[in-house]
Amino acid sequence: MPRLSTTIINRLIAEHADALRDERAEPAILLPIVGQERGHPVLFPWSLARQVDQLGEHEGVNALRDRNPVRRIAVDSTESFADIDTPEDYRRLHDS
Repeated sequence: MPRLSTTIINRLIAEHADALRDERAEPAILLPIVGQERGHPVLFPWSLARQVDQLGEHEGVNALRDRNPVRRIAVDSTESFADIDTPEDYRRLHDS
């Protein structure tokens, strides 16, 4: 997430803090979106930490997203959604 902005991080933290103050709110994974496109970073509530340890050998944290409540948080830009997992990803991002 080389282009991640503090604006998105601060927004997720504020949304999470608001949910913690609301006793009726169920802990939820916070997922930034633009339109229907999902992005990064994803904020996982601490209450899901034990579930990470229980993930199967071939499961990633997306499995947690599929099994738990998710709140989609609208953000203004997909710029921070870029992720680098391979040298090709790096070159593509570097050249853009």
